[in-house]
Amino acid sequence: MKKALSRKQKRTFWKTVTKSAGILLMFGGLVFRCPMSFFIFPGLNCYAFPWGCAACPMGVLQNFLIFRYIPFFPVASLSVIGLLAGRGWCGWFCPFGTFQDALGWVKRRGSNPWIKYVVLVVALALAFTFKDPLFCKICPAGTLEGTLPNILIGIATFNPASILHIAIFIIIVAFSLWISRFWCRFLCPVGAILGLFNRVTPLQINFSENLCVHCDRCSDQCPQGLDVPVQVNGTDCIKCGQCTVCSALKFSYRIAEKSTTEKRRL
Repeated sequence: MKKALSRKQKRTFWKTVTKSAGILLMFGGLVFRCPMSFFIFPGLNCYAFPWGCAACPMGVLQNFLIFRYIPFFPVASLSVIGLLAGRGWCGWFCPFGTFQDALGWVKRRGSNPWIKYVVLVVALALAFTFKDPLFCKICPAGTLEGTLPNILIGIATFNPASILHIAIFIIIVAFSLWISRFWCRFLCPVGAILGLFNRVTPLQINFSENLCVHCDRCSDQCPQGLDVPVQVNGTDCIKCGQCTVCSALKFSYRIAEKSTTEKRRL
């Protein structure tokens, strides 16, 4: 008789499926033979990726502001994406998040939800002011999906702009080796947007305080460095499910009941 899969095994299986789907969509132009479109990718994705077909949320937002259009389309698209899963896209789908998971074996405590919002506001303000998507020129996902592949296939060359892009990417990688999910945790503006929907999306991680024995296993497993009983489903939570190693936490796809824990943080 076959043994039933554990919660961890089920989570690992489905996360492999969804992360593979994210990578497949990233290669949409090559796999599905579709041209570049204005379909908003539910994660960080570079429009300069030579085999892509989906648009980066930050790239679209910046270009709407550059051309002085009211960004109804990207805001509506991101609202739908956020309402479906909040930052669950970061933990289960985003290719750059998958890349960071491959690097981030060192789980350190600590997060700051406000830095990402500063990055988001500054990036959009610079795009509006200088009529240039300046964030794209330093975005590490842009290096991984845009600069490096285009250099490899001969479309781009090494120049001061690409060297700066690569240097910033190396710095982000170095920090990601030291602090798991460094980019997602502190700097990602797309994560900042999706985090606004974390409390209202049906995808929730429910915490039962009466089952908690205060062992801290959940927080030790969190790649975002959260104090899980306090910060689960907050703006920094990527709903990856690592914390559900503890029986006091479990996934649900419905409006979560109020937790008995009163203290909450962003």
